[in-house]
Amino acid sequence: MALALFKERRMSIRKQLTGLLPGKLVDENGKTLNAEPVDVSEHGLGIVTQSRLEEGEELYLVLSKERSIRLKVVWSSEDFTKNDLTRYGLQCSGDINLEEIFIQYMCLK
Repeated sequence: MALALFKERRMSIRKQLTGLLPGKLVDENGKTLNAEPVDVSEHGLGIVTQSRLEEGEELYLVLSKERSIRLKVVWSSEDFTKNDLTRYGLQCSGDINLEEIFIQYMCLK
């Protein structure tokens, strides 16, 4: 019986978070999502939530009235540590460094 090899797709190391977001996470309709951030990298954010999200769906991390960051749901998996939660991987595009933003707002462990 052969084991399938897992292909690592990360482009940078993930950093653990305090469980706080530097702003609110909203969907395309402006509805705030109740989500707990788990880890962050330069261009990605891991969250757990009870909300059901679809791959390709866009979310926004609203830092202020004038500034928000567009994030795209790129993967999901069942979160085995908590009831009825799903873990999602969100990716930002462009030259925004999410890790620096989380450091600026003191959200890293």
